[in-house]
Amino acid sequence: MSGSPPFTPRTIVENTWNIKKIFKTNTISAQLYRRMVDDRGLVMQGINKVLLVGYIGNDPEFRNLADNVAVLKFYLATNETVNDDEQFKATEWHNIIMWREIAKNAAEVLKKGDLIYLEGELSTRSFTNKVGVKNYATDVVASRFQVLS
Repeated sequence: MSGSPPFTPRTIVENTWNIKKIFKTNTISAQLYRRMVDDRGLVMQGINKVLLVGYIGNDPEFRNLADNVAVLKFYLATNETVNDDEQFKATEWHNIIMWREIAKNAAEVLKKGDLIYLEGELSTRSFTNKVGVKNYATDVVASRFQVLS
């Protein structure tokens, strides 16, 4: 895919009066559109949607928490060519978390090295490390996935 995206968050903010045209030309689902835009075409809330295609970097870790809640965690590597130089690719590592049924299903099929498509949302958590310093981590909480290889 070449070129720049058809819109950016800044474009949406600058053109809230024209949001209906932006959504119609970018194939965003009707459900998402209804959640985002009121009758006048004004943005009502933000979007927290992540779409990734990448390789699983470790064997997924499956656990059952209290009340038998399933959780699956793994890292996903995505690659991006930088400066149109085919020789230089930047790798970004994403913390992925799956809960409940999707975690159980994914634990049966996912393994290190699999190429997957993943949909989810960003979630930021805070924790205090061993020396008492507060840290933050951002995870992708997956809602859908598809194994590509």
